[in-house]
Amino acid sequence: MKSLMGKLFVFTALMVILSMVILGGGIFPQLRNTVLLEKQQNMTRTAKQVGGMTTELLGNYNYIQERNYRFMLENLTEDGRNHILVCDSDGQVLISSDESFGAYLGAVIPSEVQKELLQTGSYNGVGNLGGLYRGTNYTAGEVYRNPDGEVAGFVLVTSSVEHVTRVVGEIQSTFYFWMILIVLFIAILAYCISRTLTRPVKRMASAAREFAHGKYTTRVPVTTRDEIGELTVAFNNMADSIEKSEELRRGFVANVSHELRSPMTSIAGFVDGILDGTIPPEQQEKYLTIISSEVRRLSRLVSRMLDITRMQASDPTENGVRFDLCEVVRRAVLAFEARLEEKTLVLDVKLPAEELFLFGNEDALYQVVYNLVDNAVKFSDEERVITISVVARGRDAEFSISNFGPTIPPEELPFVFDRFHKTDRSRSEQTGLGLGLYIVKTTVNQHKGDIGVMSENGKTTFWFRVPMMRVSRNEQAGGTKHE
Repeated sequence: MKSLMGKLFVFTALMVILSMVILGGGIFPQLRNTVLLEKQQNMTRTAKQVGGMTTELLGNYNYIQERNYRFMLENLTEDGRNHILVCDSDGQVLISSDESFGAYLGAVIPSEVQKELLQTGSYNGVGNLGGLYRGTNYTAGEVYRNPDGEVAGFVLVTSSVEHVTRVVGEIQSTFYFWMILIVLFIAILAYCISRTLTRPVKRMASAAREFAHGKYTTRVPVTTRDEIGELTVAFNNMADSIEKSEELRRGFVANVSHELRSPMTSIAGFVDGILDGTIPPEQQEKYLTIISSEVRRLSRLVSRMLDITRMQASDPTENGVRFDLCEVVRRAVLAFEARLEEKTLVLDVKLPAEELFLFGNEDALYQVVYNLVDNAVKFSDEERVITISVVARGRDAEFSISNFGPTIPPEELPFVFDRFHKTDRSRSEQTGLGLGLYIVKTTVNQHKGDIGVMSENGKTTFWFRVPMMRVSRNEQAGGTKHE
């Protein structure tokens, strides 16, 4: 059986049937023994009661009034299910509880039964009383005495084994009847539950097949709040991520195609113009310079895309080293001395007195700081102040850089770190590729950090936070160990 619903249904039905069989196998032998024991106890009590009545009648009247006595015996036979025999001291049957058993009158009970009755005063056994009965009976016996205390005879109460078997059989039949009803009910219930549980799974399988055919808008409705419902929510979240990834992939391909097409079209046009003579010799140097610039731009694009691919395929902490973020900031700032003087910018760097140790790829974090400082210098108004701050916030080291220049529109802020996102007013490179801030965000995220941007009233601030290493006491004292 291939379907999950069928497996659940069959498994549940088999478990119920097996449970019923085991239950019946354990109950019925115990039930038979319980019924037999109760039957024997009732028969013994009846035999003692009849013996006592017989002794009382003998003491009062010295003879047995057969008609009244037989009437009392009939009342003690449990509606004919028991048979009572009253015997004399020689074991000969004197009275039977039912006149239809008159053939037993004068019969003698087996000597071994008499012997046990005389020795113990009671008897319990299974048999046909020496051929007195055709079938097997349960028998309970008691002695009765005369007024002098001597044994005057025996009272035997018998019941057919078939009666006890019939009682147990009736209980078994009732049990099996209800077992069948319960199995049918549970089978129907298991079918409904299995169908309810597997319906979302089938929908998810159908949605997955649609994903395989490029239909990424399919979702599975959430109908429950249990584990299946949680699985459905997770599936829909995964579908949202797949759809978003597909949209990003298409946008990425479109952006790459556009970025490649523009310089290649320019290069091809200028080369053709030089070759066919459209561009005169005196202007060829000018256009060759443009061609060289476009080739370099293509080279930068390919290099940046390779960088992104390597970053996404690597773990910066796998071969990471311990380094000081403050020292990284100092080295990055020194590279901008000439550009700061060119735009008459003042750089205000605020670093803590203590070292802030990070663990990861030092070169990658240096490139992050460099790109953010480069962006701030590029988009800052002349003769303004650029503020750089490095502080410890809890277990994180935070770097922030603020400058005064064009404000990033609020609608552009969520897309600043996207690939190939470029606008004239955004913080992405105006003449670049639109990959710098995307690489910055990817690097920070790979170091388990977070990054953000704020822009208002001409002041723009970029910041990122990265978890710090915990330095041990030995290291603080000059050792080399770290936690």
